[in-house]
Amino acid sequence: MIGSKIPRYVSVILALGIAFGAAMLTWFYGLYTWLNSGIASTAPEQHEALVGTSFRWIAGGSLVALVVGLCIIVLIVRRQSDRIHDLRIQAEKLRD
Repeated sequence: MIGSKIPRYVSVILALGIAFGAAMLTWFYGLYTWLNSGIASTAPEQHEALVGTSFRWIAGGSLVALVVGLCIIVLIVRRQSDRIHDLRIQAEKLRD
């Protein structure tokens, strides 16, 4: 009974992870090309401002990724803990 549910959870988590990873890589590549196009045509002061802005965006994106990952992990652990508790109760009933 448990074995039939594990692959479904794993595949959903894997699909979400791949989709989120692809979105983040696309976003980082967009930032990379934007910065490269701006480096050649801007003054050094403007370049420093662009680099600072991009690092803030990357830091914000990384924090969002960490929060989303943490939420997913918490949900999985909570669900599995409930399932283990239910199985423990069932095992005690069968033992009696």
